[in-house]
Amino acid sequence: MRVHGAGLEFILHEADDGGARLLLRTRTGPGRPAGLRFMDVLLQPGYRVMDRAMLLGIKQRAEE
Repeated sequence: MRVHGAGLEFILHEADDGGARLLLRTRTGPGRPAGLRFMDVLLQPGYRVMDRAMLLGIKQRAEE
């Protein structure tokens, strides 16, 4: 998913123990408008909290 030069990507990797590991990759680039880049810097702590909660929720549902 891309919005104004930013991207969000879910990646599933096989783990050595036969399980799987879900990674979340977010990207922003120099083509993103300066105002949005500034807001990204200000909101970064909130993004991290939300991303972690989302991944923990996915993990919990996958283990049920």
